[in-house]
Amino acid sequence: MRIKCPNCGKLYEIADADMPSGGRRLRCSGCGEVFWRRPEDADDSFINQTEEKTAAVDAPDWNEINHEKTPENDPDWNEIKYAKPDSDAQEWAEINAEQVKSENVAVSEKEEMPAAVTPDDAVLQMRDEEKNMQENKDDTTSGSAENKPDSMDDIFKRLSEQSEALAQKESARPAQEKVWGCICRNTGLLSKTTRCYLCFLLFLIFVLLMYYFRYEIVRTVPFMEKAYTVLHIKSKILGEGLEFKNVSRRSYEDDYVTKMEIKGFIVNNTDKMLEIPTIKLEVMDDKAMVLQTQTTPPPAKFIKENGRIAFSVTVTKPSPLSKYIYLTFTEKQK
Repeated sequence: MRIKCPNCGKLYEIADADMPSGGRRLRCSGCGEVFWRRPEDADDSFINQTEEKTAAVDAPDWNEINHEKTPENDPDWNEIKYAKPDSDAQEWAEINAEQVKSENVAVSEKEEMPAAVTPDDAVLQMRDEEKNMQENKDDTTSGSAENKPDSMDDIFKRLSEQSEALAQKESARPAQEKVWGCICRNTGLLSKTTRCYLCFLLFLIFVLLMYYFRYEIVRTVPFMEKAYTVLHIKSKILGEGLEFKNVSRRSYEDDYVTKMEIKGFIVNNTDKMLEIPTIKLEVMDDKAMVLQTQTTPPPAKFIKENGRIAFSVTVTKPSPLSKYIYLTFTEKQK
């Protein structure tokens, strides 16, 4: 289709496929006038007039859409002519009508009109853009090269400031915190795994100490005996607080049977009533080798505080090698 500029009357040849149904905005390459045209606005009435060049406007592919019309490549070139309007008033009236019509179409269809440029303008614009991009790239490269020393200086300056701040903070810490921090670093306490192992080791040491000092713990805290009893751990020395005193022995014969009597007193050295366990007697020779062992029930079940009670144990047929007597307490025989 052929489109005429409403200002200068210049004609342009535009392919039908490049003109949308709603029309598009165009710009005249001769006078720079911007106007709106639709497919039904094609103007083919100006023929047999002076010769004029044509160009496609704002086409997506300049090689296929718009070629300059010459007699060599266009056999109908002589038919593309234009005629001046009858008067300037008529021309301006047409221009104003077209502008009002284009504004109404733009408002009704709410379509933004694309910018229209000629092929020559597009080429020049592309060249300018490439030139600007190359200049910006060169400026960026030179600027980065110039600023590189400054940026490194800034980095070293920040590192120096951070080091000074850390040194001041470290010097302001109390001595005990410094010592503790040194211990944590050297022993690996900063690691979670190391702390877990250390906690387990401390717990194991605590359990061993509770077992080893169970007798002292029960003497100091008597109710802890129940806890050890639940765990089936003996926490109290059998016969603790009791003592054998004034022990003597006597050998005699009864019905031609040699016997040995050991007697004395059991003394309570505490301020509370104690239970008397079973008495255990051991007869030993001069080398402290056990020759005989005998157990005897206690003379009484309990003994008062700071009190004493007599006991007597008889050994039948003692060994002629017996020299020492050892008395102690043992658990009740079941």
